[in-house]
Formats: sequence, C-alpha cells, structure tokens
Amino acid sequence: MMEFWLFRHGETDWNRAGRLQGRTEIPLNELGLAQVAELGEFLKHHADSFLWGVSSTLGRAQQTAKLALPNLQWRLDESWVETNLGVAEGLTREEIVTQLGSEAWEQWADLSHNSWSSAFVGGESRAQVRDRSLRALESLRNEVLGHLAANADRMSVSSAPRVAISTHGGLLRRLIMHFLPHEAARISVPNAALFVLHWDAESGWRAEAEPRFVPSKRS
Repeated sequence: MMEFWLFRHGETDWNRAGRLQGRTEIPLNELGLAQVAELGEFLKHHADSFLWGVSSTLGRAQQTAKLALPNLQWRLDESWVETNLGVAEGLTREEIVTQLGSEAWEQWADLSHNSWSSAFVGGESRAQVRDRSLRALESLRNEVLGHLAANADRMSVSSAPRVAISTHGGLLRRLIMHFLPHEAARISVPNAALFVLHWDAESGWRAEAEPRFVPSKRS
C-alpha cells in the first residue's frame, strides 16, 4: 500500500479573476499564500510520512510545495504542469464565448465521458493531460516500490509510504474524471485543496471521493 497526496497551488490573481492560466507564470496572491499556510498546518502533522515530493515546474506550484512542506526534498517534473490551453490561455469565460464562440466554452465545461477529446485550438486535449499524469503516477509508483525493496530493513510498517505532489486544478480534474467518472461533475477543486490516491498490488489504484483538505480561506 502507498499513498499519493496531490494538492492544487494556492490562489493567484488570475484565479480570482476567472482567467484561464494554463502555462502562464502567475505567482500566488495574498490569499493564495494564506491558503498554502493553512495547507502547511494540516500537512505538518504528516510530514514525516512523506518519502519525497514532486512539483510541477510552474512557479505557483513550486511556491506552494516549498511553503506547504518546507523540509521535504522536492524535485521538479514537467509531467505535472497545467494544461496547455492554446488560444484560450489568459482568457475569461466571457472572453472565450466572445472570441471563440459559446460552443468552445460548452465543450470545455463538459465533464462527461464524451469530453476527453475536448481541447482549445493549439492546446492539449483532456485525454493528453490524463495520459501524461497517469504515466507520471505509474513511474512514481514504480520508484516507490524500488525504494521500499531497497530499504526493506529500515522502513517502518506503521503507515503507508507517501509521496506529495504539487500540481494544478485542470490536471487534478482530469484525474478525478478518470478515477471517479460518476462523481467528477460534483467534485470541486478549490485552490490548495488536497486529494489522496491509494495504490496496492491487489486492487490497484483507488481515489478518495472527497478532498482530504480544503482551506477555509477562499475568495
């Protein structure tokens, strides 16, 4: 058994304005920093159980990672970056409807099984984001298995080993759509929310249906 604790970065000014960020570098705002401080308070009670942490290469995810778990060994991985949103990057819902048409927004907002091919022109599809994040998870799982095998004589069996992942809302939504397809439409992913995935050899992957942590400070 092992666990992967995935959390979204804290709020940015573009989040507050309802502007799609994608790969654009926007730092955490004052509320975002407060949200991450709350997340850090929650995580400090579990800090010793993490083997290591992996963060998206985007600055807002790195900020969140280092503030939430400052003593954890973090490394960067582009597999966990936000969706490339192509021509929609930097636009609000209203601007997308005006510039790209209402159908473009409706397809993007659709969380049904039929929406995996949804993508803005020049950007990634939901399926592409899902597939790269699943590959990254499988790679991490294999790395943890190798670590456990190499350190079997020194590992505590009191709790499942954990890996922390600092990432983005769009990517987290794709994983929720994949692991919890019938729940995806009702599960929100607020800034600094924490979700947990479990893996064991018998049953494979399992996602918790509710976030493990949501900050009280929200805009």
